[in-house]
Amino acid sequence: MFEGGAQGVHKLARGLMPVTTRSAHAIADPEFARAIGAFLIDERTEVARTVDELERAGPFRQEA
Repeated sequence: MFEGGAQGVHKLARGLMPVTTRSAHAIADPEFARAIGAFLIDERTEVARTVDELERAGPFRQEA
């Protein structure tokens, strides 16, 4: 296994396909935690869309 690091569409040409990662954080301020939660709703959707798009554009053959 090789960890290519975060981000970088240019990595597709080197055969490094996107992998979704997760993290967990404790946010002490309730208002800030709500703001982050609201942002993450849209962010998760956008990241999933981008990963799908990059997977389709990858250099490897895909089964039909």
